[in-house]
Amino acid sequence: PYRIAAFVMMGLLCGLGAIMFTSRLSLADPNEAVGLALAAIAAAVIGGTSLLGGRGSVVQTFLGVLVIALLQTGLATLGTPEPLKRMITGGVLVLAVVIDVFKNRR
Repeated sequence: PYRIAAFVMMGLLCGLGAIMFTSRLSLADPNEAVGLALAAIAAAVIGGTSLLGGRGSVVQTFLGVLVIALLQTGLATLGTPEPLKRMITGGVLVLAVVIDVFKNRR
């Protein structure tokens, strides 16, 4: 019952997020949020959530979101092209995964 409730809640919150995103942009383009999945995964991993197991906390993930937001804002301020922003975010994600793997080996 809890697992089903979690999936129902996730679906409802995704729908609500999609409505808010669409109303903010005043259009519904399926290609508009292409880079958001990478940023969300990177924020969770940088926040300490392990890809190898379900460890992490909301506070740590929020700190990861702040780090990714700061990185993306800084790159936008510098006028970095979008493909390079994604490569840098991916590099930070790979670095976080490598650190997580070495941390979990002990």
